[in-house]
Amino acid sequence: MRQWLRKCRLVFTGSAGTLTIEDLKIGFQIQKSITSSPNTGTITITNMNRTHRGMIGEEYDRVRLEAGYQGTAGAEGNVGTLFDGFIRDVTHQRDNTDITTTIEAGDGDKARRQTRVAKTYPAGTTPKAIVEDLQGQMDDVDLGVIDGFDDAPAFARPYVAWGPVSAVLDDLGRAFGVFWSVQDGALETIPDAGAIEDVVVLTPETGLVATP
Repeated sequence: MRQWLRKCRLVFTGSAGTLTIEDLKIGFQIQKSITSSPNTGTITITNMNRTHRGMIGEEYDRVRLEAGYQGTAGAEGNVGTLFDGFIRDVTHQRDNTDITTTIEAGDGDKARRQTRVAKTYPAGTTPKAIVEDLQGQMDDVDLGVIDGFDDAPAFARPYVAWGPVSAVLDDLGRAFGVFWSVQDGALETIPDAGAIEDVVVLTPETGLVATP
């Protein structure tokens, strides 16, 4: 099935509930990696109403970007999440009659900046159990694919975790050759020579334009 009629929408969440925007001009630039550096998104929206502009970054502090294709009549289409993160900064700029809102956001940004740990895990605790426990302390971060620690032996001595959770995860990753990252609001780990088993086929039928 050929994909057609491009579709893009933003879903904002926060103390004011949920706000969905899909009928305005939306532009975006997303940068992702499997490293611990946060995924980032720059999103622009043209001519939001004044009330919503004032709420972005305040009452709404999280944004999810969804994009894809509507599909042919009667077909479900193919729209998925490209980015999910917390809003860092919001600016508004007027150009003649248009007002452009620019949003800077980071995936898992809030937990990365605010979550600290001070805990001693007893001897016999596995690295995977520690990673899963650390994820449980990160607000608004779900548990994703945890790969690369299954064969890691339990610690023979108590393991002390102290400081930012991100620094503790960095230490565990270096010790066992594993990358950790937050992907669309979920903590995931992957061996340095591995891959998460999601396959994306790029063809003209799935929306590919020109050369990948």
